[in-house]
Amino acid sequence: MGAERRTNPVLTTQDEEEFVSGRLSGLPPYPAYYHHMAPINRSGPRVLGAPPAPRPLTPAVVEGLVGGGAQIVDGRDRAAFADAHLPDSICDELDERFASLVGEVVPFGTRLVLVLPEPAEDAAHEAMVQLLRIGYEDVAGYLAGGVEAWAAAGRPLRRFRTADVTRLAGHFDGKRVLDVRPDRPEGGIPGTLAVPLAELPRRIGELPRDREIWVVCGSGRRATVAAGLLDRAGIPVTAVTRGGVQELLAHA
Repeated sequence: MGAERRTNPVLTTQDEEEFVSGRLSGLPPYPAYYHHMAPINRSGPRVLGAPPAPRPLTPAVVEGLVGGGAQIVDGRDRAAFADAHLPDSICDELDERFASLVGEVVPFGTRLVLVLPEPAEDAAHEAMVQLLRIGYEDVAGYLAGGVEAWAAAGRPLRRFRTADVTRLAGHFDGKRVLDVRPDRPEGGIPGTLAVPLAELPRRIGELPRDREIWVVCGSGRRATVAAGLLDRAGIPVTAVTRGGVQELLAHA
């Protein structure tokens, strides 16, 4: 008990504001949708009975939805996305973290259009369940036939370069590196830019555009999401999709 009285910040801090500031300092940015969760939880979400089945969409319909402000979220793996993706889309691999990363970079209430891995109907169900759990209900549907159908309809595709972490390790000279990890517990690479992924959509205008940016994170997952955002903004980008900052620090 004596040790706790002497060292426990709950007991030693005399000022409430100082205590709150100390507890909040160092926390990573939280997803924007968190602001909306409390009122939804208090009032209760709409009763749907079952997850709605997103409808298949033609390329022409997708094009119209995007023109009206919808955001394309591509749930395929990072390599496939980097190699060929719809303009203005972002990559968020469809796994157990899918919805949480959508919530980090897509404003709450945005209409969504999905590009999905096969089998598309199963993927659409999984994506819908996850999105509903965080309150993203406005899903217009998914692109039927995927990227291949889009290209066959004469629509353009975009791509950006990817790299293994070994391509960057020990070779930082002349390269502009952006670290998008939510926090940096072991520090960062000297001379790099640091913008957590959750803050990137509103801070992307701060990034220089005079040369290519190499994006890194802890594993390649967030780096690919960030690379999609930079590519959408017209910034030349290479995503380090395999490996992360810890390996880079070992060679810094």
